[in-house]
Amino acid sequence: MPGDELFKRYLEIGATVLGMSRERAETIVRDLVASGEVAKGQATKAADWLVERSRSGSEEVAELVRREI
Repeated sequence: MPGDELFKRYLEIGATVLGMSRERAETIVRDLVASGEVAKGQATKAADWLVERSRSGSEEVAELVRREI
């Protein structure tokens, strides 16, 4: 079914975004610092926020899947 394929694609996207490692978050933040979008003094806080958002997002997706099943 087309709906099933769409659902699978959303899950894949979520897994990629929500499964962010600390290393990946730090890489993203380094790029943001280099471009001037994040202050160097805020880099650790920004990386922490990304990792925490990833974790909470993962929990939200898991709960959504549990409700749908």
